[in-house]
Amino acid sequence: MSMRVRVLLSLVVVTATLLLAHCGHYTCGATFGNSSCSASGSGLGVNGGGSTISAGNAAMLVYFGDGLEAAGFGGSSFASLASYTAPTLSGNAADQMTIVNKTFLYVPTGGTTIGAFNITRSSGALTPITGSPFTVSGAFGTADGAWSDPKGRFLFVGSEGGANIWSFTIDQTTGALTPTPGIGVFTGLSSADIMTVDASGKYLYVGQGFSSSGVAAFSINQNTGDLTPIPGSPFNLGVAQIHASLTGEFLLGVQQIQDAGSATDQHIYVFSINPNTGVPTAVTGSPFATASAPLDFAISPNGNFVYTFGTSVGGGTLGPIEGFQIDSTTGALTSLSGSPFGGLSTTSGCYFDQSGAYMACIDLLFGQKMFVLGASTSTGALTNAASNSVDVNFPFAVTD
Repeated sequence: MSMRVRVLLSLVVVTATLLLAHCGHYTCGATFGNSSCSASGSGLGVNGGGSTISAGNAAMLVYFGDGLEAAGFGGSSFASLASYTAPTLSGNAADQMTIVNKTFLYVPTGGTTIGAFNITRSSGALTPITGSPFTVSGAFGTADGAWSDPKGRFLFVGSEGGANIWSFTIDQTTGALTPTPGIGVFTGLSSADIMTVDASGKYLYVGQGFSSSGVAAFSINQNTGDLTPIPGSPFNLGVAQIHASLTGEFLLGVQQIQDAGSATDQHIYVFSINPNTGVPTAVTGSPFATASAPLDFAISPNGNFVYTFGTSVGGGTLGPIEGFQIDSTTGALTSLSGSPFGGLSTTSGCYFDQSGAYMACIDLLFGQKMFVLGASTSTGALTNAASNSVDVNFPFAVTD
């Protein structure tokens, strides 16, 4: 989930945990991956006082930009992450960071470098990977968003302000980045604002911020990570925000993104990806109606469910989260029982942990509060996982 707003970026970790005694149907609370900055001089506002939590006892870690502070969730309240020291970044702005293989965190700096860190799960510590920060070359625009393929082999870095897409191979042992041989500047591309890779890892899709700009599509060289435009790209799909399913060959999208502030189109679009060509084609019944006008959405890691987040009819306020089941064969969407979920907090965007059991959500684009939702991997039902919330700042990335 990409958001094109620039924010001062410092790295923070939040942990959200559910006690095993309450894991049956989730208790109250917090990619994959969505405001106004409210951090004050006193730092991270944690409801519930000054206790700490060990990362080893946490069910989920969330790294995000907000004053180089750390917090966590245990039981029914948030607490600081014990013995955590935030690393230093070489830059201070990013739109999208990403975690690869639960082990490596990549943070574009908003300039010409990418910070890379190894995650120590037992402590939550972030250790700079040898060679970090890694440099992008031939920059036209700045490196401000990072996405990976599902297998964690390649990292793709985009520029909101230009036609650059930088590709890197990821060392599976160290996390070090090596630039791919290709140039990575593509004519006909106004920006590489939002990216996603299909389930097979063969195709990269790029949203350009406006539905009228089309969705660019590239085949990924499976050995080098180099990109080649797919014939017919960019495709006029009528969407700007895009995410691909992690399990089926489907590309989903909505017409507007969070930068629009208020969406107007009450639909979510589903496209079938041709496995041989990468060309996306609308599935039967698409677009599917939504009650609110979505600005973003999250697809469950098992590919069975999708949840939309957006503005209510008439705009100005956030509408409730909506949920749909995805037909694994046809791609058709069916509204989940209880959707729209009026009893849950509203959100500007959420990311799943890799298990699909939890979603970390932010209430507003510029991060006023973060909360956790429990998600049933069998029915798609959502529940509050914590009654407390914590001050945060976009962007953020999640790992279990």
